[in-house]
Amino acid sequence: MILLILSDIYTILLVVGIGFASSLVIAFVFRGYLFNLRQQMLAADMLTEIVSSFNKSIEQKEQRIVDLMMRVELLELKLGSSQINSPISRSSVGSSVISSDVPFDVSDVTLTETELKAVKFLSDGPKKMSEVREEIGKTREHTSRVVSSLVKKGIVDKRSKDGQVLCQIRDNVLEKLDF
Repeated sequence: MILLILSDIYTILLVVGIGFASSLVIAFVFRGYLFNLRQQMLAADMLTEIVSSFNKSIEQKEQRIVDLMMRVELLELKLGSSQINSPISRSSVGSSVISSDVPFDVSDVTLTETELKAVKFLSDGPKKMSEVREEIGKTREHTSRVVSSLVKKGIVDKRSKDGQVLCQIRDNVLEKLDF
């Protein structure tokens, strides 16, 4: 009987020992898994921070570009208004000369769909740049490029009035337009 009790105790101890040993192995494996998971979460946080930093930097650069474009536009307006008094003004394209005395053939000019829409909108008088933007449904930057293209083509004049940029079709062009 005592041998049975001792063998039962040894069996219980063996089961407890095996359970303890398997618990240690499981804890060791789980610890490694948790360590890897923590490292992955730290790496993900670092990547998120880096991407966020790059996005912020890109937004700042884009804002700087927009600010510079506006400054260039204002300088062009100032330069253009100082040259309005002279009978001949130089276009910003190459060294060609544009003057109201030089014959202007509208049929020689190719307009994009957006430029044509802007010209039609401006045909009934001067408009603010913001009004042109609303009419053609483009961003401020895109509108600025469209109007600058029309200025370079000799179709539109830009001027500044009370801090607003006004656009209007040149008189010698307006006479030749038929919509």
